[in-house]
Amino acid sequence: MTYFTSALWAETLKVIRSKALLFTALGFSMAPIVGGLFMIIVRDPEAARSMGLISAKAQIAMGAADWPTFFSFEAQAVAAGGMVLLVANSPTILSRNCWHCQLRVKQLSPPSSSSLLCGRLP
Repeated sequence: MTYFTSALWAETLKVIRSKALLFTALGFSMAPIVGGLFMIIVRDPEAARSMGLISAKAQIAMGAADWPTFFSFEAQAVAAGGMVLLVANSPTILSRNCWHCQLRVKQLSPPSSSSLLCGRLP
């Protein structure tokens, strides 16, 4: 194996074992569910009121229950959700590769003054 393929294989294993991919998929699957719920509420506000759902917010957010409105809502939800998920997932994914994660507590402790003095001598 070349260095590139071994690195690619290691990164693939990290993605498979990570929970970040699962949470990202769950986060993006919420947008169509909420969009569909809003469409049901906008299409029949009386039935939504009888079920106890709030219809005023859906009518303000959506306006009409048609496909162009649904797709524009999905585009906005994916854009906003993508930013939120990027901010939530970036520390999780990038923190595994940072230089200080592998250091021990002993290595992070400050050096003694004698080692600093000896290090300054030529």
